[in-house]
Amino acid sequence: MVVLGISLGSRTTGIAVIKDNELLVARSVTVRNKKSTVHTATLSRYIQQYKIFLVVIKMPPLTHISERIKELLSHCLTLFQYHGCMVEYKDTKNIKETMPEITNKLDMIKFVTITYPGLVPEMTKELSNKNKYHQKMFEAVMVAHVSKEQKHYPPY
Repeated sequence: MVVLGISLGSRTTGIAVIKDNELLVARSVTVRNKKSTVHTATLSRYIQQYKIFLVVIKMPPLTHISERIKELLSHCLTLFQYHGCMVEYKDTKNIKETMPEITNKLDMIKFVTITYPGLVPEMTKELSNKNKYHQKMFEAVMVAHVSKEQKHYPPY
């Protein structure tokens, strides 16, 4: 099963693609353009390239969902429906229930890096920077990993 994890942000979005136990893509995408089409074009490319079956979206707290995030989410959901992808939503509470050892963002980053050692350079950059540019990427990897581990869906 191929899982696309997304942590939506109005400017920076984290994207992760996991197939079986292999992390194929982990990146942060920054969009300076206000148009949602930039986000959806990027996601569409990944859906087609990796034949995504399941999309897992890390949702921000309700108090952090702006009109811009609602617009992005609407465009993304239309895209996922068009491609026939199943969609799951996760929030911080879901992650903590599934993985009780993760109590904060630093624990999450360390867990993801231990699970996928190819992310060590990004963790090093993230921990040394004031601006947390890659945090969304780590969130996307985490939600994709958690969903994959729950194995609700048949492998394709």
